[in-house]
Amino acid sequence: MGIVLLWPPMVSAEIYRWKDENGNWQFGDRAPQAGENHEEVQITPPALLGQGDSVNEIHQRTLRLRDVEQTERNAEKEAEDKERAAMAGACKEANDRLKRLNSRFVYVNDDGTERSASAQEVSEDIDNTKKWIKEHCG
Repeated sequence: MGIVLLWPPMVSAEIYRWKDENGNWQFGDRAPQAGENHEEVQITPPALLGQGDSVNEIHQRTLRLRDVEQTERNAEKEAEDKERAAMAGACKEANDRLKRLNSRFVYVNDDGTERSASAQEVSEDIDNTKKWIKEHCG
């Protein structure tokens, strides 16, 4: 059983450069024929991805971005929770109103005076309250 190592080969290839008879630069991995003037080109390989100071900077930016996104999600959840709590309160009030409308009661005007209501007015209030509960409270 053989083991295959997935490691970049540590081979350095030699690259040669020379001018041909037309004055154009030529490159190759073999030196030109004997007698032709040439030079060896030193090529520095690029840094491997994922190494160096920039990786730490990228990691730090990623962490900051993740923190900002988490803060935004928390704020959205808090706003949703407040809205849900407000709606639950409104639904409770509507259900309490429906109970009162189905029992004996009197209407109170804005100025505090009491008045009786017709059966039709009470029926409309009951229907409107039921409709609101159905639309907003499930």
